[in-house]
Amino acid sequence: MYRLLLTAKESSHVFEEEFNYFTKHHQDPHRSSLLHVAAYSGYEDICCELIEKYNYSVDWKSYNGETAIQIALSWGRIGLANRLKVDWGASLTPEIDILRAIVGFNYAEHVKSGLQMYKNDWGCDINAVDETGNSIFHHNEFSFPTMRAMQELGFAVDWNWGNMEHRTFLHGNIIWLSNPMLLNMFLLHSRFSINTRDVEGRTPLHHLLNSMRYLDFPHINVDLLLDFGADRSLRDNRGQLAIDIAHKQLDQAQKDLKVVGIGIMHNVVLGFIKWLKKSIELLTDYTTVAMDVREVDLRLDDHGPGWYRLS
Repeated sequence: MYRLLLTAKESSHVFEEEFNYFTKHHQDPHRSSLLHVAAYSGYEDICCELIEKYNYSVDWKSYNGETAIQIALSWGRIGLANRLKVDWGASLTPEIDILRAIVGFNYAEHVKSGLQMYKNDWGCDINAVDETGNSIFHHNEFSFPTMRAMQELGFAVDWNWGNMEHRTFLHGNIIWLSNPMLLNMFLLHSRFSINTRDVEGRTPLHHLLNSMRYLDFPHINVDLLLDFGADRSLRDNRGQLAIDIAHKQLDQAQKDLKVVGIGIMHNVVLGFIKWLKKSIELLTDYTTVAMDVREVDLRLDDHGPGWYRLS
């Protein structure tokens, strides 16, 4: 379509109108510019022409707030992203947004090469944070393959970082609480414990039960936290135990079940209810002896018998 426009008699008028529009409305909530579309598709030559010939700003934002370099990174267009930075001066701030784009939706090989370029070539900080103090390790984009790539690249993670609400990685992203290798790694390297409280007095166990959603439960086991030493007797600043939060979630899920009707969502909510009941049972009756994380040999490349893969 772009090439057809170039050969049309009124092509220059079309591009001039588009350029003028985005000069005034570069954060239009309803559309993206041709540059954003080209970055999504990975067309380096088109991006080059739009920027160099038609003066498109490399840092214009799309309708959802993404720049061309963020879009390119999100879709694994590593070479294009590097050209946007090196040849056309694309902004890398805030760095956390660049980092989220790299690890968000890519295949593992794109994540690793993107991270290597981000830190080694561009000199960006792997521990960059957003305005609330959340690092990539707090965000939902973080995953098991991301951690594995960082380990292979030898990146130094700030395990002792907490956000403005004193929330550790364990408070911020339930992936840390669903994967025994990640949980063990955090507890080995951080000064924080599995019972560290945030400003609301909540432990990671409180946060797990409070943040659970209908599609999360198949990957989470409350007994994993208990095995690693989570204290179910601790109350938050409101006086709530973790089991109290589980009961509230159960009450809400049972109300939702009455209005979702019959179908896929009904089965999802029903499964969540069963998971909550099982979690309440574990929080009430489960007996365990907390592991010493220094003696548990769990490695990113060796899941071992009895542990599951979540990647």
